[in-house]
Amino acid sequence: MLLSLITVTRNNAEGLKKTAESLRRQSFQAFEWLVIDGGSTDDSVDFLKSIGVDFISEPDRGIYDAMNKGIDRANGFFLLFLNAGDTLAGDDTLTGLVGYIHELQETPDFIYGDALEERPGQAPSYKPARPY
Repeated sequence: MLLSLITVTRNNAEGLKKTAESLRRQSFQAFEWLVIDGGSTDDSVDFLKSIGVDFISEPDRGIYDAMNKGIDRANGFFLLFLNAGDTLAGDDTLTGLVGYIHELQETPDFIYGDALEERPGQAPSYKPARPY
């Protein structure tokens, strides 16, 4: 099962590096990482070229336009959106997600979960998933 991980970003090279490292450590590697860059002027494009990730860098009409560009390019059965700087909870997060999907009786349309939000100078904040 191929997953498409989509990152939308602009001028956040440091965040891209954090996200890339988190994805590199995943035990489940059957994913494509698509980065939709809004025309960065920092080191983002150079970094993306250096790691050989599938990306485009061009102006867009905002975050949702960028997300739609990612959806249009995606080949995976499931899509996971990670902003630049987002990291997965552990090295087996994608393995657990795929295992969970395989255990379900029906293919879900939407899966969501809890998050841990980290902000500079503040303690991490636990954000439980809300019912949709």
